[in-house]
Amino acid sequence: MAFDYFLFDLDGTLIDSNKHVIDCFKYAFQEVLAESISTPEITATFGIPLETAIRAMRPAAADDLLKTYRAESDRRGQDDILMVPEADKTLAALKARGAGIAVVTSKKRVNAYKSLDQLGLSPYLDVFVGPEDTDRHKPDPKPVQIALERFAARPDQALMVGDSAHDITAAQKAGVATCGVAFATCGKETLALAQPDYMIDQLSDLLTLCQ
Repeated sequence: MAFDYFLFDLDGTLIDSNKHVIDCFKYAFQEVLAESISTPEITATFGIPLETAIRAMRPAAADDLLKTYRAESDRRGQDDILMVPEADKTLAALKARGAGIAVVTSKKRVNAYKSLDQLGLSPYLDVFVGPEDTDRHKPDPKPVQIALERFAARPDQALMVGDSAHDITAAQKAGVATCGVAFATCGKETLALAQPDYMIDQLSDLLTLCQ
């Protein structure tokens, strides 16, 4: 099936920020609460805004956790944030075919663009939808719907590509076809439980899938 528009999640889909995020979570919880938080508890929050996740996890300590997390993230910078293999080549090929490309993420715009700019991915984007654009976030369909509105696109013209059930569910609720990435931190089998329409092993598989 051919698609005219591609909506990508950011973390874990176009960029590999998993180590950065996990290490910052663990640092903040150890510093503030002297608590060793498990990696699965952290990765279960992937796809939703950081503040929403932390306030749901430890509401009483949320302010201190957020402050400590953000300070540690700033200290680390971008050195441990990498591009997912072939992300740039895949986006370039899709653009060459005339496709519209959006990032639909729970990461704040300023932080997202630090990574997108450094990794050379920002020139490929036509639309960016972040948490500043709506008070409703994935798995709510609103961020996906905003991307469609900015493209003036119908749901059947678009494909959402993501690494978490939140990405898949949001797109499904918006009537958009979905594609999971098998390299998701949660694991291919776990992501498959969200029932994406497609599953790809690497981003460049999109070029064959969507011919």
